[in-house]
Amino acid sequence: MPRNGNVCAVAFDKMGIKTEMWYNVEEDNVEGLEDYGNERSATAADHALEFMVRGILKLWKQAVGYALTTNTIPGPKLKFFLLKCIDKLVGIGLNVKDVICDLGSNNAKVVKFLRLPLTSSISPGTVDTFLCFTIHLTSSNASETT
Repeated sequence: MPRNGNVCAVAFDKMGIKTEMWYNVEEDNVEGLEDYGNERSATAADHALEFMVRGILKLWKQAVGYALTTNTIPGPKLKFFLLKCIDKLVGIGLNVKDVICDLGSNNAKVVKFLRLPLTSSISPGTVDTFLCFTIHLTSSNASETT
């Protein structure tokens, strides 16, 4: 990797997906159910959570993980996935400087679970800032006051 090519940011977001299930003959399981990788449920998934890493000083990006969820992912699970993602990226030599997301209610819970202000480090020597899309800051605050 070129010099400073390993400096990156992790972005994550959820999106609604069409509920659909099918049988995977090769793996002998039903696809389309809620699936966190290490645990599955019998409930049909209607959302996907994706993690992407992208270069800050060099232009590159790569999807690195996803989970299929029912509605939204609980804050503690989201925290677990985020920290696991960062650990794996640091483990392969990437220098994770930022985490980028909207400030939906569960994402705000992750910030609270980490007990950090939006501009603090998540772990020593890695993440410098937690960036939130400002358009969602307004809508998140508005929904909490009504």
